Amino acid sequence: AAVRYKHQSISYASLDQMSSALAARLMQAGVRPGERVGIWLNKSIEAIVSISAILKAGAAYVPLDPIAPVKRATYMLSDCQVRCLITTQERLALLDESFLLDLRPALLVLADSIATRPQLADIPLLVWPEALSATPHYDLVQAKLVNPDQLAYILYTSGSTGSPKGVMLSHRNGRVFVD
Repeated sequence: AAVRYKHQSISYASLDQMSSALAARLMQAGVRPGERVGIWLNKSIEAIVSISAILKAGAAYVPLDPIAPVKRATYMLSDCQVRCLITTQERLALLDESFLLDLRPALLVLADSIATRPQLADIPLLVWPEALSATPHYDLVQAKLVNPDQLAYILYTSGSTGSPKGVMLSHRNGRVFVD
């Protein structure tokens, strides 16, 4: 098993297949290398698949604390100018619709098996099973083209001395490259 969480697990092959499919969906939606993708999920297999997919797409992930107050989460999403948000329907409902329309993400991905379309004009929405199926497979050769010094993820400080600050780390620090 590549990932075990509670009573679930997935193999390395499944992790690779699911993250490749999601990476392809992110790229089809316009997520480009170096752009930021927010992840507002609990610890889960879906969170690991999302991180792997974002890195395969050459983008940078921005993990949001699942119990973070909405004000903090919206600050971080806005500060990073995320291109996409991967979350749950419950958390999406916490975000003000006008905030999302101002943010203009290229895509919202809901890691829920049940979802109703939020009333968000023309922002594309994918629901988890749909996000991982019927997708042209991502070419893994493209992953080698990611510049190792390019941004891979942004971790935010606690903000105890004011507003939270984003600490940017490169792909070189976040994954192993194969020559």
